[in-house]
Amino acid sequence: MAIEGLRRRIDRQTTGGLGNIARVFARRNYLVYVSGNSISLIGWWLERVAVGWLTWTLTHSGAWLGLISLAKVGSPARNR
Repeated sequence: MAIEGLRRRIDRQTTGGLGNIARVFARRNYLVYVSGNSISLIGWWLERVAVGWLTWTLTHSGAWLGLISLAKVGSPARNR
């Protein structure tokens, strides 16, 4: 009996597909984490695009655009 229960549990754990994703998102803490991280990442990319766009609009210089992008990516105080 115990071996049969162990086999069922292993079969359930090794099954692939979308069932595993639904089971992961059933955990409230993980769902909150993924949702918050996704919103944060979207905001981070919007900021990067906006700073680049503003730099280009004000200067029309590829050199300034590259310098600002380098400063944003290479700064130690960045978000990521």
